[in-house]
Amino acid sequence: MSEQKPLTRSSERMLGGVCAGLAEHLNVDPTLVRLAFVALGLVYGFGALIYLVMWIVIPDENGQQLLSEDAVRANLEDIRSQARRLGESSQGPVLIGLILVGVGALALVRNLVPGFQFRFGLPLLLILVGGYLLLRRR
Repeated sequence: MSEQKPLTRSSERMLGGVCAGLAEHLNVDPTLVRLAFVALGLVYGFGALIYLVMWIVIPDENGQQLLSEDAVRANLEDIRSQARRLGESSQGPVLIGLILVGVGALALVRNLVPGFQFRFGLPLLLILVGGYLLLRRR
């Protein structure tokens, strides 16, 4: 029986390393964990909230030895730097633009097509954008 890896945020990250670290801990494919967080995100945003809380409280694999208060401070600084990096990269504005165009298109279709259910359109948009981003990274 193999020993289970402690739960830490991975350096093999797309954003905060939460999904990759959880996947390493559970010995599953990180894509499955990411898809689970997207699915949870469609349930009133719980996935994003859970991800953010885990990013704050789970130590980075390089900072495991920090005291819990210092680890939280380091994790908050990591969130700040990742947000800054995303804002400065060419991917951040493109992703935000894709989401805004998609939500605007769904709102337009909702107004033009009677009976169109917006509650199905937004999750579909998020799944398509998330799937595109996951597949593009490979």
